[in-house]
Amino acid sequence: MKFSMKQVARLVAVGAVIATFPSLAMADTPVPVFDGHVHYNEDASVAYSPAEIVEKMHAAGVPRALVSSTSDDNTLALLKEGGPGLVVPFLRPYGGQVHSGNWFRHPDALPYLKARWDPDRYAGIGEFHLHQVRYADSETVRAVAQMTAATGRMLHVHADSEVIEAIFAHTPDARILWAHAGMVDPPDVIARTFAAHEKLWAEISIRGFEIAPGGTINTAWRDLFLAYPDRFLTASDTYVTDQWDVYANIINRHRVWLAQLPPDIGQAIAHGNGVRLFGAGGVAQLEK
Repeated sequence: MKFSMKQVARLVAVGAVIATFPSLAMADTPVPVFDGHVHYNEDASVAYSPAEIVEKMHAAGVPRALVSSTSDDNTLALLKEGGPGLVVPFLRPYGGQVHSGNWFRHPDALPYLKARWDPDRYAGIGEFHLHQVRYADSETVRAVAQMTAATGRMLHVHADSEVIEAIFAHTPDARILWAHAGMVDPPDVIARTFAAHEKLWAEISIRGFEIAPGGTINTAWRDLFLAYPDRFLTASDTYVTDQWDVYANIINRHRVWLAQLPPDIGQAIAHGNGVRLFGAGGVAQLEK
């Protein structure tokens, strides 16, 4: 298999981290990880069958994962293969001419979501992107927030803290899973946003190198996890096929810094919080 330079750099970094903490990678029973951010997009579906994706998750010690995809049919294919015990399906608005840069104003997005939305099947709507706060008040975003709030389901939102605040301003009953914990928002901003909104949780995909540069957990992030141990989910974000190619390494890298937290907190972030929010199997078990 041919690796890109970016992927090679990731593999080298992951290898260095695991070498620093070999017991984590070699443990007979590694801590299970609820993966709070998985995509099985079109490119990945060409490279890997649903059965192969399920095997990758099992091999990585991931017993359950939140899955959304472009197209949504790929999520449903993975749900069919892995079953509701493995897959927590979210409905993503993307497909065709609707994408991350226009879904909030595209005329096809809301009819598509309304036609497919079934709260007995989907645990929420997203992951979707809102790069500017002014888009958070669009008719489509308001409607989507209300659709999920009315059924106790979640929004999976890729945005900064200003957008999160704007969604809660128009839909205070919304329940939000914050993708990448804001992507670039620092720990103090995350803490401030958590303090203001009890129905906000965050997954930390893509942020592992900030959380634990060189393999050692950053003090500010450690303090944040200790302050809000019930608000975080571990996650991978398989947004491109390269991420699936090194999926087990991504999960193991998280185990490195999770092991540096008090055991109860590390286990909660790794797995317990995901189970508490989404149950051990089936969206009907979502915490209210």
